Amino acid sequence: MAVKGGELTSGDSSMVEQLSFQIAGGGSNPTSPLQLHIKQVNKRTASIAYTKWHYMGSKGFLSSYNYGVYFDDILVGAISYGIPNAPNINGIYTQETQGDYLELTRLALSDNCPKNSESRVIAITIKMLKRTIPKLKGIITYADTAQNHTGVIYRASNFKYLGLTAQKTDLFVDGKPVGKLKNTKYSDIDGEWVKRSRKHLFYMKLIDISSKVGKLKNTKYSDIDGEWVKRSRKHLFYMKLIDISSKVV
Repeated sequence: MAVKGGELTSGDSSMVEQLSFQIAGGGSNPTSPLQLHIKQVNKRTASIAYTKWHYMGSKGFLSSYNYGVYFDDILVGAISYGIPNAPNINGIYTQETQGDYLELTRLALSDNCPKNSESRVIAITIKMLKRTIPKLKGIITYADTAQNHTGVIYRASNFKYLGLTAQKTDLFVDGKPVGKLKNTKYSDIDGEWVKRSRKHLFYMKLIDISSKVGKLKNTKYSDIDGEWVKRSRKHLFYMKLIDISSKVV
């Protein structure tokens, strides 16, 4: 099933989203990432893409910004960003500055999308985010080792690899995870501690595109993730004058 065009509205669940559906199959497929069109959508539309193409489905993804990926007005994927789940990451942000950063929380595209589609979608949506949030300082994301993911897409998108997350464990009772407890100690519960899969952490530092970058010392422009903006061109005029203090014969 694919989602065709439709009138998309964002906001709370009381707002109506009008979508028309059609069965994917037959028809043409994109042959270049340049054929993909990206626009901001609401969480419901992104969920449709994740249900179809993400290994975790639409379960439990947090997002503040969702973008749909379209080919010929048919939904072929989605990408979502939200406030980072980790309250702090050493060397990047603290609890006080967490709101200045976003986490790429989910990305999924149809298998019919051509090579390099993911990196193009990431690049375009980050540019869109920077226009929406000029003072956005950075984006983090993870690759799950349990799925044998190594972050190839993020490396290709110029994210910096920061290593594996710390090992964490969860308490399970009768095969079900135990959540946060009140007035009870975990040590009083007869259960099994199970290790979580570790994740590869990636980070992209952003600059405030509302301010112009001047001349740099000991830094290459190519090392900065910014946006090159063309200056307006100007018409040049010239008037030649003569020395009127001397007599012209």
